[in-house]
Amino acid sequence: MIRKLLTIHAIILILLCTACSSQEQQYQFPIKTEEMEKVLAEQELDWFIKEVGVVDDSQNIITLTNDDKIIFGIGSKVDEGRNVLNMTWFLPTELTEDKFNQFYNDELSHLFELVGIFYGNSREINKGLDEFLKYYYTNEDNYDKGVYWTKRINDDHLKIEIKPWQNSPDNRNRLGTLIIMPGKSYEYYLKLLNKGWKNAAEIDSIEISESTVAEILEFDPPVDEELYSKHFIISGHLEDINEIKNVPESLQNTETKFIKPNKDKYLNAKLIDDTGSMDVFLQTTSLNKNELGVEREHNVILFYYENNPILIVRNSVLAE
Repeated sequence: MIRKLLTIHAIILILLCTACSSQEQQYQFPIKTEEMEKVLAEQELDWFIKEVGVVDDSQNIITLTNDDKIIFGIGSKVDEGRNVLNMTWFLPTELTEDKFNQFYNDELSHLFELVGIFYGNSREINKGLDEFLKYYYTNEDNYDKGVYWTKRINDDHLKIEIKPWQNSPDNRNRLGTLIIMPGKSYEYYLKLLNKGWKNAAEIDSIEISESTVAEILEFDPPVDEELYSKHFIISGHLEDINEIKNVPESLQNTETKFIKPNKDKYLNAKLIDDTGSMDVFLQTTSLNKNELGVEREHNVILFYYENNPILIVRNSVLAE
């Protein structure tokens, strides 16, 4: 009996030790330089710290580089007790073809592992990042037009954007950003994007009108205009949200800086307000159907393709 009890106690002790050893190390934000150096060494990454920019006690940016002079920045901050992590990278124009491909085919996946290590929940985050990399590599348009990708991981929102550097002579995807943050921080982030869009529109003398579904449905198509667009803010909610199985020709052929490039990740939905409902395309988002089903301010662009209206929701923020 005593031997049996000792055996049970031994099994319990082993299980407890295994559970403790499998727990991920929790890193305090903002990330300390010594912790970054430690993780880089543990992961055997040939990157070193170039500089550290301290914004304040709650936020810093650690800039890494390697022998190829690629720049990789890791920003970490505490937003009202919640951790927010962002990464940016820039590939210089003098990078050779082999080095360019090596970064995206090999180095980037290893650098992505830092997200799970520092942010936590590494298994789920790494799974999401692997999903992105497979999508990026298997779609040729992503190399030519850039890619915008989002995913929900429990309460965390993951957003990645890779695009050409506007001053690059070869128009290659030299700029990239990755952001991961919890839900409440993400809603605030969307508001900042919305504000930035409005400011950019003002600089470009683009008029953004507050409107309704009924008013937009009454618009007449333009005559003899190659590219026609109008910008609106409509307060309402979205319903019948579904993935697009086959991207229609009208959406495929709408090329403009105002919308994200990879159209196969767009959604179909109905935008509904007090005046009616209309079919819209919705840019990829990590907001779920319940969140999109509440009252929000939707940034909507109206295009015409062969005299037929195309309505695209760029961004949706909680109504004030």
